[in-house]
Amino acid sequence: MTNTFTAIYQNGYAVFGVGRTLDEAILDANKWLDEPITTDDLCSDNIDGAMIEITITERLAEAIAKRGGDIGIEQISRGLYDLPESD
Repeated sequence: MTNTFTAIYQNGYAVFGVGRTLDEAILDANKWLDEPITTDDLCSDNIDGAMIEITITERLAEAIAKRGGDIGIEQISRGLYDLPESD
C-alpha cells in the first residue's frame, strides 16, 4: 500500500497543511493561515471554500513540498487524492 498523508485543503482552492496526522497537518496549515484553525473548524460538507481534511498520496505530498499548496489535485479513489494524471 502507498504511504498516505493527511492534508488540510480549502475546498476548490489550495492545500494549506500536510502531515502524517491530522494534528501535524493543522500545525502546518496554521503557518499559512491568517487565523489559526482547530479540528472544530474543519467542515465535513462539500462546500466550496470550506476547510476540509483529506487523505493524499505520498507523491502529492512531495509535490506540495516542492511547489506549494496551490496545486491541482484529483480524487483517485474514494477519499484519496493525488496529482492529476496530466501532471
